[in-house]
Amino acid sequence: MMKLPCVALLLLFYHHLVLVHSNSSSPLCPYEDDTLTPWSDVTTWSSSSLPALHDDVIIGAGMRVLLDVSPPNLHSLTIKDGGVLVWGDVDGLELVSSYILIKTNGSFIIGSEQCKFSKKATLTFTGSHGDSVVPIFGFKFLGVAAGGTLELHGELSGPAWTKLSSTLQGPTSVTAPTYGGRGMNVMTIDPQTGHLLHPLITYDTHANPDATTAFTSFINGLPVGTIVTIVAVDEAAYTLNEAALVACESIGSALIRQIKYRSAWAIIGEKGATIGSAIEDMKNETSRPSSLVTRVIDIPAGQATIYAQAQQYSRILNYTVTSIPKITTIDPNLRNKWKPGTNIIVTSTDFSYDHTEQFIVADCGNDDDECGPNEVKLSSPNKYTHWGEFEHEVDERAEVASLDRPIAIRGRMASSNDMFGAHIKILKDFKEVHIEGVEFYDVGQPIVGQYPIHFHMAGRTDKKGGHPSDSYVKDCSIHQSYSRCITIHGSYNLLVQNNVAYDIMGHCYFLEDGSETGNILDSNLGAYVRYGHVLPTDKSLQQCLNEGYTATDVNPCDGVSVFWVTHPNNTIINNVAAGSVNIGFWNLYPEHPTGDSRKMGANVWNRYIPLGTFRNNSAHSSERCMMMDEGILDTPTIPSTHLTIPEFRSRPHVVPPDLHSAH
Repeated sequence: MMKLPCVALLLLFYHHLVLVHSNSSSPLCPYEDDTLTPWSDVTTWSSSSLPALHDDVIIGAGMRVLLDVSPPNLHSLTIKDGGVLVWGDVDGLELVSSYILIKTNGSFIIGSEQCKFSKKATLTFTGSHGDSVVPIFGFKFLGVAAGGTLELHGELSGPAWTKLSSTLQGPTSVTAPTYGGRGMNVMTIDPQTGHLLHPLITYDTHANPDATTAFTSFINGLPVGTIVTIVAVDEAAYTLNEAALVACESIGSALIRQIKYRSAWAIIGEKGATIGSAIEDMKNETSRPSSLVTRVIDIPAGQATIYAQAQQYSRILNYTVTSIPKITTIDPNLRNKWKPGTNIIVTSTDFSYDHTEQFIVADCGNDDDECGPNEVKLSSPNKYTHWGEFEHEVDERAEVASLDRPIAIRGRMASSNDMFGAHIKILKDFKEVHIEGVEFYDVGQPIVGQYPIHFHMAGRTDKKGGHPSDSYVKDCSIHQSYSRCITIHGSYNLLVQNNVAYDIMGHCYFLEDGSETGNILDSNLGAYVRYGHVLPTDKSLQQCLNEGYTATDVNPCDGVSVFWVTHPNNTIINNVAAGSVNIGFWNLYPEHPTGDSRKMGANVWNRYIPLGTFRNNSAHSSERCMMMDEGILDTPTIPSTHLTIPEFRSRPHVVPPDLHSAH
């Protein structure tokens, strides 16, 4: 056997790789496919004219279209019979339609697993409650029916979510004493640090010439640039001399030489400033004169508000520093990942689910002293303290998540009261669905079945279900949802991983009927989950009573949860329920599958099946963090036909429902 040196083997291997790549017919990025024809080219369309405003557009057999422009607002877009629409490599494109339907070997593609899309792409869905609907799908939707392929692959910039590594303290304020005394009342501030140098010094310049001398010396001795606030009232002018007037002019006053007996004078100036540059006001009325000045300054800690009011018998000096802090995280290179302008949330770490806060990342500049590699600066102050420590070996650190993704799916809302957002629905026998790196907002509708991401009676979603590859939803963000975040309904073996959900109405991660098995929910975050409108368990007790429930019918109410799990045989790992008005994780099992899945029959005994994998999950800032209790009955409640919640518990056995088998 001939032996070749390592270099020769490497050369042969490299040559083989080059040949394989050069013979490949599949481009790395979908938009590089030279068989695509541009949307903007009239020859792409059988009508020899471009789609126009409110058109119903069909991309059908033999059509392979590259979206290279933002079309006029469409009424609908249907991709079918082998038609393909690929999003072009153009920043800022937007596709607006009341709905998009993909079916019968149609494909809608933005990016790929090997070529994540990094530019901005927006899908906007229009319509109002009461519009005509498409059967099963409704309105304002992106639908995937039998044979349809949906490939959405956005590039994630930095982590979907991480954790604080030190506590973000609540806002701080420093306030001078409310009342000064007769004469000149002075407060000084360091403009670089924002520190209050002299909270309040009162010089009685009415009756004491020595006080005037001390006042003059104090002003003259201040470093150039020092911010000086003075309130003079209830007679401060009697002993003022030329030296004192010049000292006041040295902080920018143009009015000090007009001061009279019992004048009201308020000024915010800077030592060394030119005359007339200060913010000041002077009133010389004979009866209760009043002057007021304010100024906001930027300081490293955030913003400072200076308030000075001179009024007879009331001399108010108030200085408030509102911190605009930076956050320190466990990600060692976060500063280079979350760029200025990124929308983020910091979750609540106290007992209030609604103390999660949303911020915009600010520019740290090139100052390494201002932001370390694992830090980002916020553009506005926080209202609450967010814990960033372990306490008694318990991880109490707040989660920090980015809401921004390059691909956005949203509803166009008619008003601030509109709760009918966009939604995605995937049906049985779809061909392929992969959703990653997508931002969903103004999504979901407060009616059954219209949820931001909804696998509806789709059966097995993996290769064993007849699909070319396993389906997944990962690295997405869902916020401002009017009903749920991700719903798995009559669907199995779906991967839901590393998603962020915030400001959600109703149950968020929702395994609906109790037939859903083999699904993996891994490393998902849910925060600020509030009352919804669909099931009694979504609603508050008061909502139920307002809708006609009697006192004996309200048992299901007040049960909204971040994770609603109705079958034990799923993998639930590494997830965080970071704030629900009611429950973090609610594992509640019906006796048999309910709803559309009830046809599975009485041979499936959910509450007797052993628990699958439930590991390394955490919950906080909820009324009840974890419940593995109660169940579901598919019987009507009053006044609506919805699920009821009976009082029974999970009773797992090795051989369900043989109660004589081992526990």
